[in-house]
Parts: sequence; structure tokens; C-alpha cells
Amino acid sequence: MHSTTKTTTVLGLVFEGFGLLMMVLGLVFLQLLSTLSINDLMAEGLSNSDAQLVLFVGAVLRLVLLVMTLVVGAFFMLNLWLFTKLIKQRYDYETAQKVLLYQAIYGGFNMLFNQITGVLYLISGLTGRNNLKVPQEQVREGL
Repeated sequence: MHSTTKTTTVLGLVFEGFGLLMMVLGLVFLQLLSTLSINDLMAEGLSNSDAQLVLFVGAVLRLVLLVMTLVVGAFFMLNLWLFTKLIKQRYDYETAQKVLLYQAIYGGFNMLFNQITGVLYLISGLTGRNNLKVPQEQVREGL
């Protein structure tokens, strides 16, 4: 595996993990917000309708972020498993090609959500496929 591919793959995994960590911290913050009552918010100067709105929006955001965190977490675990084996060169030629193609496609799709990780995976997948060496077949000497 080319050193550029290894570096960009590792950086992509680091940024993807950091994004997942930030999502988990956001969930913790929204969970803490959900422990507040309407009376607590009204004591801080919000009106009754504003306090209800804050709690409702917090609950909706918490649910959306929970679903997103589960999806991103599943993809992170899959990528960690696939790309670690790729970095350690434990795949044969055909499987490495497929993993690098998946990495490039995932990077292109990920450009919609996490641009840094998307660019890193896209570069890594494309350069990895271009630099992947075809294994030499065993040629038997002639008679």
C-alpha cells in the first residue's frame, strides 16, 4: 500500500472518530437539557411558550442526533475494521481493489456531511486504486 494512501486513510479515520465523539458530546448536552423543567426555564426568564419550545426542540434534536450517531457509529466501526486490514495489507489484490473502491465511493458520499473525511477517503481510495500493484503470476520455466 502506498504511503499517501495509508496516511490519508488514517487521517480520515481520525477525523471520522472525532466527528463521532462530537456527536456523542452533543447527545450528552441535549440529555442534560432534557432534565430541565418548564419551571426551571421560566425562572431563567423565558416565557411558558418559549420554555415549552426549547424543551420540544431539544427533544427532537436529541432524537435526530441519536439516530445519526448510531448510523455514523456503525459506519465508523465498519471502516475501522476494513481500513485497518487494508493498512496492514491483509487483503489479496481483488479484495483490496473492492475495499479501495468502497472507500472512494464512501468518501464521495461523505462529502455531503463531513467534507474533511470525505476528501481524505476520496483521495485515499482513488490513489490507492491507481497505485495498487498487480500481483505477478507464478510463471513456470519452459522446458
